[in-house]
Amino acid sequence: MMEIEDGIIEAGDGDGEVDSVTVVIDGLLEEAELARRVGDFTGAVAAFERIVEVDPDHTEARLAIAQIHLQSGRPQQALHWCNQILSLDSGHMGARVEMAEAMRLLGRNDDAHAIHELLVHERPTAPMTWCGLARLLADEGHLAAAETCLRRALALAPSHLPSLTALARHLAKCVRHDEAVDLFHDAIALDPDDPAHHAGMALSLMALGRMEEASLRIDRALALDDENLEARLARADLLVMTGRLAESWRDAEWRWLRPGSGRPAIHGLAWDGAPLNGASLLLFAENSLSDTLRMLRYVPLAARPNARLILVVQPGLMPLVTGMEGVTRVERSDRPLPLDVEADFVASLMDLPRLLDFDLEHMPEAPWLEPPPRRRRPILAPPDTALKVGIAWAGRDQAAAIPFPLFLPLAEIPGVVLFALEVSADADAAANLADPSLVTDLGPTIADYADLAGRIAELDVIVAADCPTAHLAGAMGKPVLVLIPADGHPRWMRDTERSPWYPTAQLLRRGQGEDWEPVLHAARLHLARLADDSATAQARLRFRAMGPAPAHRALLDAHLRPGDLLVDCQADDGDLIPERDDIEVLAIDPSPSRAAALREHFRDRPTIEVIEAALGRDGEEVLASAHVRSGRRVFSLPPGIPGHIATTSLDRLLAERPGFAARRLVVRVGQTGWEESVLAGISSRPADVILFEHRPGSSAAERAAEMGFSLWSFPTEVAFGPLAPFDQRPGTVLALAPGLEPVEHYGPATLPPSPAEIGKWHAEAERLVEDGVSLQGMRDLGGAAECYAKALIKDPFAPGANANKGVLMHMAGRRDAAIACYRRALTRVVTAGVTANLGNALRELHRYDEAEVAIERALDMDPDDPDFIYDLAMLRRDQGRLDEAARLLRRILDRRRGAEWSLAQVLMAAGETADGLALFRARPSAPPPDPQVPPWQGEDLMADNIMVYQDCDLADAILLSRFIPQIAARGGLVTVFCVPELEPLLHDVTGVEHVTIGDEPLPVCEYRVAMSQLPRLLHGATTLRAQRGGYLSVPDHLRPRRLPKDERLRVGLSWGGRPLDRACPLGEMIGLAADPELALTALVDTEAERSLSAIGAHTLVEVLAPPPADMAEAAAVIAGLDVVVGGDTPELHLAAAMGKPAWVLLPDAFTWRWPRGRDDSPWYPTARLFRQSPDGSWRHAVSRVAAGLKILTAKKRG
Repeated sequence: MMEIEDGIIEAGDGDGEVDSVTVVIDGLLEEAELARRVGDFTGAVAAFERIVEVDPDHTEARLAIAQIHLQSGRPQQALHWCNQILSLDSGHMGARVEMAEAMRLLGRNDDAHAIHELLVHERPTAPMTWCGLARLLADEGHLAAAETCLRRALALAPSHLPSLTALARHLAKCVRHDEAVDLFHDAIALDPDDPAHHAGMALSLMALGRMEEASLRIDRALALDDENLEARLARADLLVMTGRLAESWRDAEWRWLRPGSGRPAIHGLAWDGAPLNGASLLLFAENSLSDTLRMLRYVPLAARPNARLILVVQPGLMPLVTGMEGVTRVERSDRPLPLDVEADFVASLMDLPRLLDFDLEHMPEAPWLEPPPRRRRPILAPPDTALKVGIAWAGRDQAAAIPFPLFLPLAEIPGVVLFALEVSADADAAANLADPSLVTDLGPTIADYADLAGRIAELDVIVAADCPTAHLAGAMGKPVLVLIPADGHPRWMRDTERSPWYPTAQLLRRGQGEDWEPVLHAARLHLARLADDSATAQARLRFRAMGPAPAHRALLDAHLRPGDLLVDCQADDGDLIPERDDIEVLAIDPSPSRAAALREHFRDRPTIEVIEAALGRDGEEVLASAHVRSGRRVFSLPPGIPGHIATTSLDRLLAERPGFAARRLVVRVGQTGWEESVLAGISSRPADVILFEHRPGSSAAERAAEMGFSLWSFPTEVAFGPLAPFDQRPGTVLALAPGLEPVEHYGPATLPPSPAEIGKWHAEAERLVEDGVSLQGMRDLGGAAECYAKALIKDPFAPGANANKGVLMHMAGRRDAAIACYRRALTRVVTAGVTANLGNALRELHRYDEAEVAIERALDMDPDDPDFIYDLAMLRRDQGRLDEAARLLRRILDRRRGAEWSLAQVLMAAGETADGLALFRARPSAPPPDPQVPPWQGEDLMADNIMVYQDCDLADAILLSRFIPQIAARGGLVTVFCVPELEPLLHDVTGVEHVTIGDEPLPVCEYRVAMSQLPRLLHGATTLRAQRGGYLSVPDHLRPRRLPKDERLRVGLSWGGRPLDRACPLGEMIGLAADPELALTALVDTEAERSLSAIGAHTLVEVLAPPPADMAEAAAVIAGLDVVVGGDTPELHLAAAMGKPAWVLLPDAFTWRWPRGRDDSPWYPTARLFRQSPDGSWRHAVSRVAAGLKILTAKKRG
């Protein structure tokens, strides 16, 4: 650091002294900025503090110190320096902005917002006001509101460079890299020599896959400043992406200069990779948990030879890494280390590849992590499961996260069972959006990563976003499909489906500008292949356990003890002789060539003696063959015909070998057709265990029973599980001498269930389905759902259970889950009803092409079914093919309930108003308040009292109230019965004599009529469109609400509306606040402030206090506005009914009130429509609104 002597400051007087101080401050500023740029924050603070000593009024030096403390994670110290600045200059904007950031870091968000709200009030035209607020909002996760603030700053000062670059970086964070690149180009045009602009653009170019351009931008940034931190780190990422790991290490070291990323304060020398030879090494994790899991592979190598390792890792990893090779102690990284932690050397886990000299071509072998034994728990699955698949969908950041419903089609793969492994904040998606029959949620069983590893170990394959679950699976050597976003992390490189970090991982990448659906479709195809392979392997495994050989092998494995003598009668190829050296074996074969082959085969096994003989009773002439004929190799001969050999009893062979007398005798009779004769030759030396095949007509079993043996056999053709008492069925028989019992289990530890066993489970599932249908018929939906759930545990693809579970999911609004259930049901049995249900669910999710295939398939099966015709009509309606929809509905008017009202809506939307209104009689209506009053049929009234009652929602009531004066014009004395919110507004409507609500007494009336029937009865086709001046106004007892007077355009905002699940979100509308010429006012209920706060927009939209209590007070507010913008809400209808400009943001969905193909309304002359884009985006519609508002602003200004 530059040394400044006190004498220099004191020397001279007058102007000379001022000049000297200026020189000193300039020198210290240069020194401080240099230190700050290279990450020497301690030196930078010291230099700035010297400036304050020289010039106590130097607020910018104090501000720089506060900023450094914030960057270093010391908000309390930053707050101290901000207070010092404000004591010198109470209006200092920079200090107030940084104080707000310090408050946020201290958890005092309300105080931080109070500071920014004050700045917005005091200095609304200053770009830095909005930049500071944007930073706070972005840190809180309110990205849309933060973007709006930055765009407002640019609207105030289009060339304000900090706002421009902040917006560019914000858009990059929101994965809108194309827009970010454009803004970086603008920043470079304003200041081409700032390396940060080039480095920032390089990062977005890399995310877009434009590597060559990115490389040029990095080179330019480093040419301008070789020590630019962002450019150095960008180059490190670029090198990793292109597979040049070793070249990236030098630039990666610059990460330690990032604010708040310094090496932890740990005593010990920096390790250089040299052999430790018994020394201790502390390895610490950095921020990324995924990277920690990836780098733990090097820990055992660092421990060799004889090193003592201390790991400092994220708390959730501690139980998992405690048992790793060489690890003597594990500490958590989120707390200061205990005072007794000492190490000779220190290193970051991320530096281990460099220190140990590994590159991508030479990686340590996997796996390197496994769960502690006590953390493994069996995961149960249905009997016909081919693959147990774990899924995790919440990625490392917004770009990597995948909507959970996109995983549900994986449950449609036969043999695949899904298990949710999500442990993030989105873990409840499986419970809220699906059903345990589709996805079993294991999240509640996972407390840390040791538990997660235990769950992964019990699964067959993992499908996951780029998240710690995917990395842990790879570290365990588990097959994992990693779903990578278009701007994937550098560690996944580019243009490769494999990762050198994880040999068992396959990378499925999202393309630029693509959705996640193709990626999940690729995962589905991959899992389907794996499931088929697994099912084939399971079938082979079962097949290998069937027949005599597997049965004999299983029985021998269970009953042979060390020291036993095994006599293998007709050993054939010797395949059934165990690979054991602790038993003696007599391998007997009647064929000389076979016996010779056996001797050669077992020449290195001294415990095996090969004997050429045919066993049986002594002295029978037989013909022995080396080959099987008619199932035998030994044939008896008629008397007088000499044979090749004579049979020998086992008694004789054992008598010739007295050394075996003390051994237990185990006999396997493989000499087909001679079982009884072989047993007859065992008398002087009783056997302990005998294995033979029972065939029809054989007396061997009877002989064994007479000899005192208990007889046992496998209950099925598969050599697996416990034995059952012999029941005369053909097959392998185990004969046990008295005192011996069968063991509990034979054969492999596990074996896939047999088709017969699976069939039993499926039959039980069908029984449960029948019970569920019965309960459903009795309206016991809870009991029915329980039956279906139990059925699906036994058979996940049970058609009836899935079909009915799909209906229940559909009724609950879980359409994606319903689709998966319907498709499961159709896997085995295709029915028209389920196919149509599938089509309807797809239509409701606006997947029209798939819906059309399903509905037309249902119609192919039953072309005249009115329900299916109705379903196709609704599809045509939603597709905008209204003429076709109307034709279809006319076919079934008398056969399908609801068809008439649907036709009315279609005709209204198509502009056939007269025909549509004529069908309004079919509109579903609430019961009248007094059913005894006769309904009005449109006849003239002679001062008759008529009750008009509200049978529709608030918005439609406002729309239809235009017809009330026409009743009075026909001579009616109108009493309106409505909801309380509407009552004060309707009191002053022409012709209304009385308004009543709730339980108030009803006046005596001669007629009644529902509001919804007024257009039909009054022939509204000719009087539909109201006058431009409106038909509703502020009631006489109210005055228009006074709003602040300025030259800005007063815009009312109303969000929500119909249909609620597709209405334009407030977060999209809030972009209008980017225009400083607009004053936005919320026009919704008392939830407005809560809704605005939820997206961080309460500073951008005025919330009236008190808010309007009813629609009359809302009218008083609207009267003072210039225009109202919003969804299909009561407030927007009210504005249009008052003749105010009302701009409607409409979803891309059918509605009869706002006909397709036009931007205006047949109901309101002042309404203008802005429709959602077909792809679901609102950006184009909102930008059109913003452009239109600019025109109105210009008009207002004159």
